[in-house]
Amino acid sequence: MKILAPLAIALAILALPTGRADDVASGAMSAEELKATIANLGYEVSDIGAGWQEIRIVHDRSDRTITFNLDLAVSGDSRHVWLVTYVAELPPLENLAPMPLAKLLAANDGLRPASFYIHESEGAAPRLYLSLTLANQGLRPVDLREAIDVMERSMARSVDLWTDVEWSIER
Repeated sequence: MKILAPLAIALAILALPTGRADDVASGAMSAEELKATIANLGYEVSDIGAGWQEIRIVHDRSDRTITFNLDLAVSGDSRHVWLVTYVAELPPLENLAPMPLAKLLAANDGLRPASFYIHESEGAAPRLYLSLTLANQGLRPVDLREAIDVMERSMARSVDLWTDVEWSIER
């Protein structure tokens, strides 16, 4: 009996979640399920490679129509679903005007859970994106629809911060 108690404890410890990707994957949406769910929500889905899906969003405001592509993907470890949209190409960071960036940074607070970020890769101009990340655990179609709607509203609310903006400063 003394040997069985430590064995039972050891087995119980081994059964605890470890926080690894394979623990999350059991309740996570796969890339194929993501694509099917987006299509079932009524969007025309394009596979743009490397596991990314793209939908086109058209938002009518009283003063203009905003059209953008929204890219969606499941992260490599299946823990997250990413929603990302390209906003603008920027000048080299050392020539970037601070005021438009300060306005975007301030706007992030009101756009949550979406936020702006800059991606810089070697050999390419920096790019401005708006993104939102969802936990990929028990994700339902209604959650995905809500996230898409948040991205659409965020783009519509912030359009004046990234269109017709002078991003560059003279040096």
